[in-house]
Amino acid sequence: VLTNRVSGIDTSGGFHYACTGWVMTGNAPLGGNATNMTMTVTNDSVLTWQWMQQHQFTRTTNLGGTITGKTNGWYEAGSTVTVTNNPTVGYHFTGWTGDVPPAQTNDNPLTLPLDQSRAVTGTFAINVYTLTVSSAHGGGEPPAGDYTYDHGTLMTNRMLGLDTNVGSRFTCYGWTMQGNIPLAGATTNMTMTITNDAFLNWRWRTNYYLQFTNTGGGGINRTNGWYGAGSNMNVTATPTSGYRFGHWGGDVPPGGETNNPLVLPVDQPRALNTRFLLRGSVMTIRSDPP
Repeated sequence: VLTNRVSGIDTSGGFHYACTGWVMTGNAPLGGNATNMTMTVTNDSVLTWQWMQQHQFTRTTNLGGTITGKTNGWYEAGSTVTVTNNPTVGYHFTGWTGDVPPAQTNDNPLTLPLDQSRAVTGTFAINVYTLTVSSAHGGGEPPAGDYTYDHGTLMTNRMLGLDTNVGSRFTCYGWTMQGNIPLAGATTNMTMTITNDAFLNWRWRTNYYLQFTNTGGGGINRTNGWYGAGSNMNVTATPTSGYRFGHWGGDVPPGGETNNPLVLPVDQPRALNTRFLLRGSVMTIRSDPP
């Protein structure tokens, strides 16, 4: 009885040979797929060990993704391996490096022939997005413009609530967002996590300063202050006893000088005054015949 064994692996450089079994002629048993065998010699015989050439395949990746498909190991020469890159959220695949033909560096999935040992690396990079800030008025943090940020950046945007010019004032009453969340708000500051290209627009209301005066002899039903643009208001002059309404002066809409009440459009700063006049006495003279 004779027992024969071989090492399962014969390594040489970047490849190796793996024993796949044996065949026997002239004696029993006739074959097997192990790296050892036991026989009882009854005849002249030939024992042939069988070998397969294999190449090593190794895959690695950097931060930002994973690779699926064939795992690291030894594979039969002449076979193929296929691997697929899978970016994590907020990252994108930038290519394969290592033992990859130049024409296949961006393939996904990637299929390679194992005509040699191969080591490949899948590389990923974080997404970079543009935030466009738009505002017709005011001073923001950051100001209006285009900015770039990495995926997942937590950012706070602020806007001064008022922007005042002579006679006009702009009030920030909120913001809208396109391409990212949150989508809208009614504050002068907002916090966002950037996950896409986005457009942030600060919203403003226009107010004009209206000033009302009179020369005495009555009053006006409006007070000095800021009023929202685009509206119309009724302004009424009410004379006191012994007086009558005369006319409006100052920034009066054309044709409205003698209207009471006056429909006043809030479309510009205005200084409006009214004049009251004393009522005249009326004397009636009669002449009766003698």
